Amino acid sequence: MPHRFIQLAGALTALLTLSCAGPSPTAESRIEPTPPLRLVTYNIKHGHGMDGVVNLDRIAAVLRPLDADVIFLQEVDQGCARSGQADQPAALAGALGLESRFGAFRPYDGGRYGMAILTRLPVRRAEVIALPPGPNPLTCLELELDFHGTSITVTGLHLVMTEAQRLAQARFLANRYRDASRPIILAGDLNSERESPILEVLGAQFDYPAKRAAPLTFPSVDPVKEIDFFLFAPKGAWTIEEHRVVDETVASDHRPVSVSARLPALRSGR
Repeated sequence: MPHRFIQLAGALTALLTLSCAGPSPTAESRIEPTPPLRLVTYNIKHGHGMDGVVNLDRIAAVLRPLDADVIFLQEVDQGCARSGQADQPAALAGALGLESRFGAFRPYDGGRYGMAILTRLPVRRAEVIALPPGPNPLTCLELELDFHGTSITVTGLHLVMTEAQRLAQARFLANRYRDASRPIILAGDLNSERESPILEVLGAQFDYPAKRAAPLTFPSVDPVKEIDFFLFAPKGAWTIEEHRVVDETVASDHRPVSVSARLPALRSGR
């Protein structure tokens, strides 16, 4: 058989194969797995370590290897004398190459005291929300983030010491997010343990990681309580791939908690 005829026959066969296979998938129809979202929550006690030294560089050194996409921080100073008038959210964000948002509880020591969220994700919206009043009024810090085209609400929490007020705050949060359709993450120092009424209220509509072998977070040197949590909604929508308490005993009176969480596959090309 002549060589040119063999080439022509091969080309026709390939063309027929492609036409029978139908159109190739478009970018809009491809389903790709979502990358994991890396999260950390850490009550840093304004950098005041168990050795009595305020050292924000040490806090940054604890956080850096965790390589989190979102970091929830509690007990954060902005311009307070006790921590050298530092803008702690901005300083930590600069040290870690992240963006920061600050939520003040109240004026304190020449500056403001509250919480912060650091993130590498685009911030679409930030809002400081007053929690139900009581002897120790607090706020929560809510951000809307862009995670690969999906809008995720993340809210930093630091609930008060008194159980009655914590319960009111938990009910407020459950009501605020009861009809939310987008993914939501709450995280922080809840001053509450797994068996508490506070976790019972929030657990009705939020998932939280299953108890691990070493979940205790406070106090950092010899912890006896697990009071630092992540909560995820909608229930059943997230897969928790990793949940660990970081073995850090000096930088603060709490230990950091690190989580890797994954959403169901997202449609690419959006």
